[in-house]
Amino acid sequence: MKRFYLIAAILLMLAGCSDDSKRAVAVDGGKMSKNIRMERGKTYQIQKGDQIEKISENPELKIDSNLTSGKSMVTLLKGEAAIIREE
Repeated sequence: MKRFYLIAAILLMLAGCSDDSKRAVAVDGGKMSKNIRMERGKTYQIQKGDQIEKISENPELKIDSNLTSGKSMVTLLKGEAAIIREE
């Protein structure tokens, strides 16, 4: 029984050491969402259904939309934020 608890503790510890920038999490209906932690100054293409989650207080974002192509881009200017994308 002690061996079981030891193995479970090791697995939980290893799971906690994963990279937080791109973590898949199950949501209702068995769909998966991917958290993409944004880097300041980097531009990301966003898709329909994406959500922006603020991590720090009052992040600043620049959003560019091209009506012809239907593509939208977002750039993190200040603070911390993440893109939540359902897959």
